[in-house]
Amino acid sequence: MTEAPRLHKPHEVAVAGHVMAVVIGAASFVAGIAALVKSLPGTMGVTLMIIGVMLPVLAHFSWRFSRAAWSLMISTLCVFAAVTFFGAPKVAATLHIGLTVSLVIPIVLIVAVIALADLRREYRD
Repeated sequence: MTEAPRLHKPHEVAVAGHVMAVVIGAASFVAGIAALVKSLPGTMGVTLMIIGVMLPVLAHFSWRFSRAAWSLMISTLCVFAAVTFFGAPKVAATLHIGLTVSLVIPIVLIVAVIALADLRREYRD
């Protein structure tokens, strides 16, 4: 007898949270490459590339109900949000954009954290 596959409930929130994590990861990877090409600090570029690879992998395993991947993804997004929030003035000055625009990054990260944290009841085993 085959067991029915587990599905996320509510499905829209689960999809939104996991897709946001993958998009954030892809954007981080591209930003890491751009940072290395533009001779920005190497630590920043490598860190962004590591996060860019790690978040989609964690989202994949979290989608398959891995509690460890889910919690590591949320904690990584929280730390990334804190760093980008307090680093927003530096990001704005470096990229020559307004502070308001640079604050969009941590806001998107916090929205992803909230969407993923809303799924906490599904990861109890």
